[in-house]
Amino acid sequence: MTAANGGGGFLLIFLISTILIGFPLLLAEFALGRSAGVSAIKTFGKLGKNNKYNFIGWIGAFALFILLSFYSVIGGWILVYLGIEFGKLFQLGGTGDYAQLFTSIISNPAIALGAQAAFILLNIFIVSRGVQKGIERASKVTMPLLFIVLPQLFDKMPFGTIFYVLFLFATVTSSVVMLEINVDNITNQDNSKRAKWSVILEILTFVFGIPSALSYGVMADVHIFGKTFFDAMDFLVSNLLMPFGALFLSLFTGYIFKKALAMEELHLDERAWKQGLFQVWLFLLRFVIPIIIVVFIAQFM
Repeated sequence: MTAANGGGGFLLIFLISTILIGFPLLLAEFALGRSAGVSAIKTFGKLGKNNKYNFIGWIGAFALFILLSFYSVIGGWILVYLGIEFGKLFQLGGTGDYAQLFTSIISNPAIALGAQAAFILLNIFIVSRGVQKGIERASKVTMPLLFIVLPQLFDKMPFGTIFYVLFLFATVTSSVVMLEINVDNITNQDNSKRAKWSVILEILTFVFGIPSALSYGVMADVHIFGKTFFDAMDFLVSNLLMPFGALFLSLFTGYIFKKALAMEELHLDERAWKQGLFQVWLFLLRFVIPIIIVVFIAQFM
């Protein structure tokens, strides 16, 4: 079915991109993070022996902040849908006209902002409690719930409810990571400041996300370069900030990060085949990935 409808070409491109771009950059992040042992922003200055390289980390931090601002809007929509599905489950009513339902949700300022705020409060609750009490505990609760409790309920629950429960889990875990990275950037792993900065960052996220939440309602006529505020922020993050961040990450790791440290963190020794893999990795970081990213960015400039 996938190949017959053109999906095979997409999957092939996706796999090639993952092998040539995604995996090498993932290894680069692992190596840099393990070697530096500091926040994402300070990693580049520490390993590059010059704080001027910290701008690479700031690009990532800024991208995550903007991303979370409109991602929390989507998370709010999921909460609303989940509430509606549970209402139907307990025979509290509901609607089958999902097109009209979606329009009513995204165009109603009270619903859009209230749902966004609820999703943000959920993130604050998890991240402010720290890694062990917050993130790890949330993982310990959601994983058994996902693999033990929910399967027992699947026979009794409509598919829609199951879908939105799983969708919410995926959304929350992603948003928690976005918030955690920037909280760590600011607090420098000082847990005494974690709760305060979790709240501050999420308040800023909520305020900055208000135009995105209202982009399909009262601010539908407000456009930035022909795009709604929501779509403009999505474009900024997906087509500019993230590609530029990946470009500088690739160049920094390929040219500035010490080879000996990279090999140590990637657990590579002097054996010929491992040296060969290391050279291929460096070649991708130095030449292939930057060229591909520059070509990609050039399409939007």
